[in-house]
Amino acid sequence: GFTGQLLLITMLIIYSGAHEKVKRSHYETFWYTHHAFIVWFILLLFHGKFWKYWCIPALVPYTIDRLYRIFHRGKQPFALARIYFWGKAGKPDVITLEFDNTEKTTKPMDYMEGHYLYLRCPAVEGNAYAPLKEWHPFTISSAPDEPVLQVNIRVMPTACAWTNKVARYLQL
Repeated sequence: GFTGQLLLITMLIIYSGAHEKVKRSHYETFWYTHHAFIVWFILLLFHGKFWKYWCIPALVPYTIDRLYRIFHRGKQPFALARIYFWGKAGKPDVITLEFDNTEKTTKPMDYMEGHYLYLRCPAVEGNAYAPLKEWHPFTISSAPDEPVLQVNIRVMPTACAWTNKVARYLQL
């Protein structure tokens, strides 16, 4: 039927953006096409009677988690203490960001080895009113007992890459 065809088209869009080369070279394309799963689930609800029994138990926990992230994430300001550029002058290969992670009473962020965080740089986002803000995951490089939280970011060479835009912005 019609919803089945729309499901197929939506899946093709999701798969086309999920390729490793697309993900590595143009993360934004991966990010936006990956979120077409929302359309896919909505279409699945209308596709037939049976699918709601599979769809709703998957969507409810996801929706709760997503709403928690939207209203909780990014609310605590974090002081950027230092920026290091590694590589050629003017064209770094790697950026190291150090955030101050000390307080008089408790650390602002408690983490362990292997944890990651999401970073966002509104100054380099293409559209301030975009429905999905550009949060990018990075592994925390510092030890939990250090007074700074350190993140290393490999700068992608393409000018449209988010990491390249961030590097240029931080070099100003």
